[in-house]
Amino acid sequence: MIRITLSLLTFLSLGSHAATPIISYKTLPDRVRKLNPDLIAARYRIDEAKGRLRQSGRLTNPELNFELTNNNRLEERALTVGFTQKFPVTERLRLEKDVSLHDVYAAAAEVADTERRLIAEARQHLVSALALKAQRELRTEQITLSQELTSYIKKLADKGEASALDAGQARLELLQLKTKLRQIDAEEKVIEGLLKPLLGMSPSAPLILGGHLENLTIPQQTAALKLRGDLRAAQHEIDGAAKQVELEEARQYDDIEGGLFVTIERTEDAPEGFETEGILGLALTIPLPLWDNNEGSIDEAKARVQRRKAELNALRASARHEIKS
Repeated sequence: MIRITLSLLTFLSLGSHAATPIISYKTLPDRVRKLNPDLIAARYRIDEAKGRLRQSGRLTNPELNFELTNNNRLEERALTVGFTQKFPVTERLRLEKDVSLHDVYAAAAEVADTERRLIAEARQHLVSALALKAQRELRTEQITLSQELTSYIKKLADKGEASALDAGQARLELLQLKTKLRQIDAEEKVIEGLLKPLLGMSPSAPLILGGHLENLTIPQQTAALKLRGDLRAAQHEIDGAAKQVELEEARQYDDIEGGLFVTIERTEDAPEGFETEGILGLALTIPLPLWDNNEGSIDEAKARVQRRKAELNALRASARHEIKS
């Protein structure tokens, strides 16, 4: 019974270890895309932008109006029922759609850039962890050799064939190597605490790293520049800002309002008495852009385009330096 229990525990332990994924330089991006909580939250920006796109470019809701008048002294009454709807005289609705569409493109590019930065940060910590792993192997080998050398010098010193000073120096060097190994242990714990949140792992989950530094490759600068989502997002923001200029110019002219109304009146026509009349009419309201022609918003939109272009130029320069480094 004891042997069966021990075998079962060993099997469960091996199964749990086998279920733990091995994080390597190649498998790390896929795990970040699927499990990073910041990236999962960032993807909702795209849904928000799509919601604004569905809402933009729509006519305002029509209005149904009622009006009732009553003359108690003459017993005259009138009921008016009207239906009004506003219509744009420019391409404002289409431009609103275009601006919202570029917002969707920009949101998707920003999420892609967030993904790139999180993967780059996780890979940076992984490279540091692999470097520490290589240092650990080297220090462990050095400690083994130092222990053998210390033991050998001690034996010589005990026989009087070597000085006690040499034996003390060997012990000191061994102690320094063990201290450096403990420093590596501490640095590995720090990197593990930084890497696990990026991979969507709990603090208690085991982290197994695979791969070696000598097998890593650096992508070409031109290829890396094309992968920058922030550059694509900045370009979409420029395009959206240009459409915003057209939209603000279209908003110089407010919507016209057309309506249809029906009036039923009961009036007294002396000496013949009361009679009921029906009136069918059309109404049209045309706003005049005399005091407000939206010039301030137009100037703001034009300045925004220039700012976006300057920001894109600065971002490109910064991206080239970042990729090179």
